[in-house]
Amino acid sequence: MSEVSQILAAEARAAAAKERLTATAGELQERLAPQALAREAAGTLSDAGRRALDTGVRTARANPQAVAGGAALVLAFLGRHRLWSLVRRRKRET
Repeated sequence: MSEVSQILAAEARAAAAKERLTATAGELQERLAPQALAREAAGTLSDAGRRALDTGVRTARANPQAVAGGAALVLAFLGRHRLWSLVRRRKRET
């Protein structure tokens, strides 16, 4: 190979590498755009939420007593002030 053909081949390789680099940079810009990241995050959260809901429903169907007990505890906790005032009122009346 002559020196001129080697230079031409090196220039062709450099041009091809530059095109690949430009394409890669463009692809990265698309992937890292805020809108694209937000769409991907929303899709991931949606899928995770759907899986968690499905798991919760299956667990609740398999253990209805535990779910009822848990719901009773939550309601008692949320209504603790009202329940405590009812208990104190009855003590005063007796």
